[in-house]
Amino acid sequence: MLRYPSLALRPGFPAQTDEAKSRALLEQADVIFCEWCLGNLKWYSHNKQPHQRLVARFHLQERELPYVAESNWDNIDHISYVSEFIRREGQKAFGFPFEKTSVIPNLLDESKFTPKKKTGDARYTLGIIGVAPARKRLDRALDLLEEDDHYCLRVNAGLRLAAQARGRAGLLSQRLRAHQQQS
Repeated sequence: MLRYPSLALRPGFPAQTDEAKSRALLEQADVIFCEWCLGNLKWYSHNKQPHQRLVARFHLQERELPYVAESNWDNIDHISYVSEFIRREGQKAFGFPFEKTSVIPNLLDESKFTPKKKTGDARYTLGIIGVAPARKRLDRALDLLEEDDHYCLRVNAGLRLAAQARGRAGLLSQRLRAHQQQS
């Protein structure tokens, strides 16, 4: 959790909500920013004071969860979507007043991802950035490794998830070696 003199910023997941701490921060805040439209948005939309502004950031997963529908929409001052596509999807699902929405995309330094000519085994390197939520299908990326042992998968994710991916990739590698020895 981050604290600023006039801003309450809390993680989005309901299991992480500490109501006593949230109430204490709420008393100090002029603006409440919810990075995710999850349990935090629901709670703050029902507990904010009339002089406070409530701003939230909407990602795709929120469309399929109950928190936005259970929020007090009259108390939400603005929703920012992560892309125009997500905005269309969110508006289709919830119909939040369009004039109270905007798009602030995730930042990406494109210069760090300038395609370069791949040489040697690099042409067989695949990458996945982030593996949550499950719809990103890390399992399918790992399944590709079973089909062709030329490929290497690089996973950029939280430490626990990356370790799980490495563990499964290690098991796949062992199975591939065993299969090659049997052939």
